[in-house]
Amino acid sequence: MGAGKDWLTDRRSIELHNFCVSYTKCTKGCGHGDQKRRVYCVDSATRKEQNDTKCDVNTKPKEQKDCYNRQHCNKTGWYTDPLWGPCSVTCGQGFETRAVVCYGSQSSNIDDRKILEDGLCDPTTKPETTKSCTKPICPPQWVIGNWTN
Repeated sequence: MGAGKDWLTDRRSIELHNFCVSYTKCTKGCGHGDQKRRVYCVDSATRKEQNDTKCDVNTKPKEQKDCYNRQHCNKTGWYTDPLWGPCSVTCGQGFETRAVVCYGSQSSNIDDRKILEDGLCDPTTKPETTKSCTKPICPPQWVIGNWTN
C-alpha cells in the first residue's frame, strides 16, 4: 500500500506546473527599464494555486526581464562634440576621443532640454566616442642595458 501511495504522490507532482500572467508595462516610459510578472505553481487538473515547493524550481520561468521603451523618447538624441581631442601619442598608433551625451527633454516643453542619462537615448544610434589616429613613425631610441663586470 505504501508503494502505491508514493507512486500516486510522484504522479501528482508531475501534474503540477508553473503558470505565468502577462508582464507589466515597462517601468520606464522612455529608455531602459524592467517588466515584472507573477509566476506561481498551479495544479493542472484543478487549476488551483499551490505552494511553490510543489513545482520544480529549476523550470520556474523568470519573473522579471529588461525592456527598452522608445515610445516617448522622440524628444531626446545624441549631442556629439564636433571636435576630437588630441591623439593619445606623439608618434605611432594612438586614439582620439570626443564627448557624446544624451541630450533632450523628458517633458513636452522643448525649453526643458538638458543632458540626460545615456539610457534615455537609443543606444543603437550612439556615435563613436573614440577613433584611431596615426602620428609619424617613432624614431629609434636608446635602450640601456645592465652593466657588465
